[in-house]
Amino acid sequence: MEKELKTRDQIQEEFTWNLKDMYENDSLWESDLKLIEDKALELVKYQGKVCETADDLLKVLELSAFISEKLTYAYSYAARLFDQDQGNSTHQSMYQKVLGLHAKISTEMSFIDPEILACDTCTLEKYYKSNKELELYRKQIEEIQRLKEHTLSADMERVVSLDRKSGSAGM
Repeated sequence: MEKELKTRDQIQEEFTWNLKDMYENDSLWESDLKLIEDKALELVKYQGKVCETADDLLKVLELSAFISEKLTYAYSYAARLFDQDQGNSTHQSMYQKVLGLHAKISTEMSFIDPEILACDTCTLEKYYKSNKELELYRKQIEEIQRLKEHTLSADMERVVSLDRKSGSAGM
């Protein structure tokens, strides 16, 4: 005998995700999307000067980390809502909105790695000594440098990120 799948409202609450632990309501999620966009605008101001000073480099890395963390969290919320009921047009819209924001942010941040690659090792070592907070990002910077031969110019990285925007690249 074939069993019929239950709808979300037929499932006992104890067996469902409690997304209220992530966001109490959708307007708080929307507020986070706005915050992400604002921080991305702040980050873009550093384009062309990522490695001008140790403080600039630190600010770029901190902003990038903040944006990535918030965006991943917002994505997870929208994705779980969408997973609950793929026929819910509100949740479909939220999911598409966060995917679009992810693509936009990826494009806007595409300048960071090429600019870090353009910063020579001696300068970076001076930066680590002058600003101890940069030590937190040393491994990340070293990983960027390790992948140098696989990294394109800033313009080409932007083109690739635009291709991802129109393609099917996910989070």
